Amino acid sequence: LGFEVELPRSAGDFIEEMVELWPDRFPAGREFSRFARYASGIELLDDPDIALVEYYNTQTALFMAYEDYERERRLGPLVRSVVDPDYDQILKVAMSLFQRRRSAAGHALEYHLEALFEARGIRFTSQGITEGKEKPDFLFPGVEEYHDESFPSSGLTLLGAKTTAKDRWRQVLQEGDRVRQKHLLTLEPAITVDQTSDMRERNLQLVIPRPIHASYTIAQQRWIWTVGEFCDHVLSLQGEFLCR
Repeated sequence: LGFEVELPRSAGDFIEEMVELWPDRFPAGREFSRFARYASGIELLDDPDIALVEYYNTQTALFMAYEDYERERRLGPLVRSVVDPDYDQILKVAMSLFQRRRSAAGHALEYHLEALFEARGIRFTSQGITEGKEKPDFLFPGVEEYHDESFPSSGLTLLGAKTTAKDRWRQVLQEGDRVRQKHLLTLEPAITVDQTSDMRERNLQLVIPRPIHASYTIAQQRWIWTVGEFCDHVLSLQGEFLCR
């Protein structure tokens, strides 16, 4: 994201600890995200905007450090076998590492958001089915309320979580018919004015961690929500509609 990551120790200093935890396998996504939050030194109930950026950047740094270890462990013996290298196996391992890197970023963001919401007592469903095969990243207060016709649609919130928005933000618009205004949380800096104007016209509210706001124009910043503002919004609706 273009921010310096200042860990309590360097990412390399955590290698021994990570290898002890996962000596012969890459850890599962939620497991690794939990470790990244611990390594960041930031508590879940600290500023949610700072915490989310630090968690994500910390996990990226730790991921790259562990991937170096994993690459040496799995590829090293294969590429050093110069007499009769197993090219098929080398390609298989390389593709596995590449695919894991592609999928890790988006899932990391979702896992850290889950942890932040849970720490603040926010009710939600992740990947709940709305209509057809649509599965928004997060529904508030939950998928059961979404499918309960007696529950007011004004009490529902839908959030897409994308590390980068690009053209994927339009996907969020199709993910829940009962929710008129949808929300998109992204870590992408400096989305163009034309794009954010298009989002506003289509009733999509952009949510961006506060440290990234400086990459946007002043006019855009007045409209964009912080992560803290989004948390306050869903907590307010939760208090209003679930306490009736």
